[in-house]
Order: sequence, then C-alpha cells, then structure tokens
Amino acid sequence: LMKNSMFLLFLMFFYTNSLMAIGYREKYRGVLTHYQVEDRDSLKYKAALFLIDNMKGHESVNGEGIKEYIHQLRSFKPKTNIGKLSRAWENCNKKQNTLFVPDSMIVTDDYLISNIDDAFSAWETARWKKNVSFKQFCKYILPYKVDNEYLSVEWRKQLRELYGGVIDGANNVKEAYVLLYREVTKRVVNSNSYTPVALDVMSYEYMRRANCEQRCLLLVSVLRAFGIPAAKDNVLYWADYSTLGHSWVSLVLRNNKTYSMVNGKICSMAKGHSIDASHFLSPQEEKQLRFLPLGLVKYEKGVSKIYRTEFERTTRSKDAHLDLVFASDVSSLYGMNGSVTLDSISYKKVYLCTFLTNKDWTPVAVAESYNSKVKFVGLGKNIVYLPVVYVNQKLKALSLPFLLKKNGKIHYFSSPKEESFTETIAVDRKYPLCSYIPIQWKKLIGSVFEASNDSAFSEYSILAKITKMPFGKTDVLLHNVDKYRYLRFRNNNKDIGLLTELSFLGTNKEKILSVRRSYISYNVDQKTVFYLFDEDVETRVKARKPDYWVGLDMKGDMLQGLAQISFTPVSDGNDIQKGHLYFLCGYDNGWRIIGRRFAKSNNEKLVFQKVPRNVLLLLMDRTKGKEERIFWYNNNKQVWY
Repeated sequence: LMKNSMFLLFLMFFYTNSLMAIGYREKYRGVLTHYQVEDRDSLKYKAALFLIDNMKGHESVNGEGIKEYIHQLRSFKPKTNIGKLSRAWENCNKKQNTLFVPDSMIVTDDYLISNIDDAFSAWETARWKKNVSFKQFCKYILPYKVDNEYLSVEWRKQLRELYGGVIDGANNVKEAYVLLYREVTKRVVNSNSYTPVALDVMSYEYMRRANCEQRCLLLVSVLRAFGIPAAKDNVLYWADYSTLGHSWVSLVLRNNKTYSMVNGKICSMAKGHSIDASHFLSPQEEKQLRFLPLGLVKYEKGVSKIYRTEFERTTRSKDAHLDLVFASDVSSLYGMNGSVTLDSISYKKVYLCTFLTNKDWTPVAVAESYNSKVKFVGLGKNIVYLPVVYVNQKLKALSLPFLLKKNGKIHYFSSPKEESFTETIAVDRKYPLCSYIPIQWKKLIGSVFEASNDSAFSEYSILAKITKMPFGKTDVLLHNVDKYRYLRFRNNNKDIGLLTELSFLGTNKEKILSVRRSYISYNVDQKTVFYLFDEDVETRVKARKPDYWVGLDMKGDMLQGLAQISFTPVSDGNDIQKGHLYFLCGYDNGWRIIGRRFAKSNNEKLVFQKVPRNVLLLLMDRTKGKEERIFWYNNNKQVWY
C-alpha cells in the first residue's frame, strides 16, 4: 500500500509540474477549439474558459479503493445499515488507494464538453432563464462538481430523470427551489457518514442516506441539473458550540440575493432570518421553555462568519491556516454587519479566531493590514474574538480577547495577571445548558414516585408527583411516610431515559442504603437498573419499551424515616460531577491556571476565591469530558460565549 501511494504521489508531482509548464488552456485546447467553430457557441467558449482557468487547485477524491466501493454500493439495498457500509469501505481500501488528485488528472476533454453542453441545455430550457445571468450560470450552474467529491458521469441527465416530475407545477425559480429542496431532504435521510471522503452524488441518491454535508452536495447538484443557480454555504465552526460547523444549500439570484430554507419556509437571508440549524429546537418547542429564567438556557448557536463554496478561485494562494482559495465571504448577505479595526503592528496578515470547543482558538477570518491597521467586516455579534498572527507556525495573540457586543461596541477582557481587583465566584457548569436538554425535563411532568408492600404494586401510595418542570437536580421533601418495602419511579408520559440519578434520604439526610436491597423494574434491561443509583449522571437505564418503571426492594429493611427524594433529570454530563478535578483558567496569550478544586458531590457549585475581575474564563475538567466553553463571570453568573 505504501509503495503504491508513493508511486501515485510521484506521478501526481510529475504530472502537475508538466501541466504548469504547458498551461491549462493548452491542455484543454481540444475543448476550446470545439467551441470556436461557430459563433453561436461563443458563450460556451466563455464557459469553457471559466472552468479551465479556475481548475488549478481543484482536487477530487479518486483511486481504486473508492471505485471498488462505489461499485459495491450498487449491490446493496437503499438505506443499508451504516455498519455494513462502513465495513465495506474498510475492506475496499485495505489494499487500494483513495487519494485526492488534481482535477486535471481525471477531467478529460469529452467530460468537460459533455458537462458544458448539458449545463447549457438545463439553463436554456429553464422557464426562469431570463432571471439567471450568464455570470450566475457560470458560478452556480455550470461547474461539474460542488466541492471535492468523486466525479459523476452525466449526473445532470440522471438527476433530471429522477426529479423531473417534482417541479412540473412550479411557476418560478423560487417555487422550484422549494419543491426540489423538500423532495431531496425527504427522499434522502440524514444520517452519519459512512466514508471519510465524499462519494459521487449519484451514490448518495442511490443509497438514500447521507450526512448534512453530503446531502448538500446532492441537493446543489439536483438544483443545478434543472438550471437553478444554487450554492453550498457554510459556517466553518459554530462560534460558541461544539467542534463542528454546518452547511446548507442556498438559492442565489441576481446581485447575489440569497434565499435559504428556514423552518420549512423560503426566506430572504438579507432580512436577518435565522441561519439553518442555528436553533436547537423548533419555534414551537422553544415557546415551551421561554418561561425559564433568562440566560440559564442556550437556544441558539453563534455565527462568526459564513463562506460560500465556489468553483471560481477567490484568492491568489492557499493559506496554511485558513484555506479560502475557493470560498467567498457572504456574511454580509446574511445581514451580518459587525466590524472591528485593530492595530497590526508590523504584521501583514492577521487572523481573527473564535474559541473552538476542545481545540482552543481557531481562525475564522483573515485580513491584510494597511498602515499598521487591519479591518475585519461582516462579523457576527455577541461573540468573543481573538486577533492573532502566526510566528514560526505558532499562534501569537495580538491582544487580549474581546467581545463584539450586539450594539457593535467592543469590550476587551482583562489579563489574569492583574490581581488588583478580585472576586469570589461560584460556577456550576463547564459548558452552557443547551435547550435540547431541558425540553426533555418537561416530559417529567406527571411522573410519580410510589411506595408499596406489594411487589406487583397492586396497592400503592404516591410519595410525590412532579407537577412542574424540574430544573436540574431536584429535592422533594416528604412528611409522615409509612413503612414500605418497595419504591419505584414511574413516568406517565411513557418516555424513556428521563432520569439519570435517583436517591431516597432518611430523616438524618443520609441516603437509605442496605446491603440486602435489590433493584426492581419492568420492561427494563436488568443490567442497567443500577445506573439510576450509581451517582454517575452520564449513565442511564436502558428500557426495552416505553411503558416501564424502576425502583428498589428494601427486603428485610422495611423503609422508615423517609424524608426526601432526590432525582436528576437527563444530563449532558457538563455540570459538576463528584470526584472530578477542575481547573479554573484565565486567558492571556495562553490559558493560565487560577484555581483547582475537587468536586465533593454532583451538581455542587465550585467556589473560587481571588479571581481577577473581567477575565475570560474556562473551567476544565481534568478527570473526564472535553466539552468546555469560555465564559465571563458577570453579575454573579456565568455568561457563555
């Protein structure tokens, strides 16, 4: 395998150098000559030049491994199990190569000519042709691929045959965009990826499953097949959540007017509508939680920059730290208007970073300085940024981090070295509480805690009932409890996995324990019942059916003196956990430790003294877990960024 890879790399190096010597126009002279014969082909000639002049730097996945895999896919049934697809990929690539190779190595004259003719046919026969300029056509209909996927043959014709009837009733390009968008997302389910590289779009269409990015490749291709100018727009990384970004498909009309689908409806993005997938919940679900105290729950993901994947080259050379050679900054088209001007000292190129969960500061924008100043525009607001340069390939901060406020003003954080103004702080999480967690807590309303001396619970007493949504760990005080042998939790809504911890406390506030007790349950995997009592909020009971209950059999120890029930709803594991070691760190050209604490119990608040004020902070769990976000301790609470 190594020898084959080395030979292929040598071949690529030799081929690329040879191509640079003769030039791309010379290599594809046959294509250009093909369209120089008749005057009526003048636009096709210009289109050919667009593709040829922008091909340098484009790469696509290729090799015998992926070829064999795609061949095997055709023998599988649509929506085949992810595990089977992944294993097939591994088997196909054990002895064969899958690499990224220059497009010029695999794109032939015939391939380009076929693509150009087919693209023109789609554009010229579209009912909305007069609304699509030639420039738009070249940028967002003509390209033979969307990103760096494996190249398909005659994908336009195949997709038109499959989806032709979908837009029969469309009166304009926006209606056609909506109809095709809905059909593709309904037809091809969103799933995990089963390969580390992008397959050809027809494979995703055949398999009927693809992840977010891959489904975008297919949807853009479907739209372009019908002469609809479409582009893949991207958030490289969410500015205040996870390690990932997001991609979606936009309709691009004259003057770059951009439309996208939000909550099932087409929206003009210039009007400031929410960006696709930027909210954790639907608007209807969010309304269910709006009664919660403001600031405790995170509903939306922050966006610092939006880039559009282009076929046209947009920068002169590839940047080692932020590759935007085939990407354009479209942030302003989405209503993002934040800006900042900074001192660049003597550095020519400056990067603007946001904090990436588990990765530290990561560039999201780059600009060149002029007269020792550098300006960044089209920035998302209410986001913390760090301006940096790279010296000997190492990141160096140009200043302390700053918050670009909603009103456009800048707030700089202080250095943890400045100890003249300190405070005592209490923190209870290392990551913001996102709304997809508490929406599960609401399902606990109506659940009951019951006690009985009958193992079948034919007769029982209700110890407590959950009548309002709990917020995190909850204690329920009890009074005048009789003696009982059996205790259980039962959820009236029949939803599984709603609790992670349950304990019963006696009158002395100690947990009621017995070496003779055992776990009881119904419709639950017996091996997992222990998880409800193990003081680990990241473990859950595994129910076989929604209609289930779990509890304790106290056996010879008839329950008496019961004073309290404590329970913890489903958790993301980012609150304080018993026995974990936590570091509180502040940023000043690196994370500096301010304090250390061991957690003595779950969900406690860790108290740190003499913490410098106005410092950008990070609570690190040194025992377990990598989800950690920066925050500002302001007005006695953690404000997350």
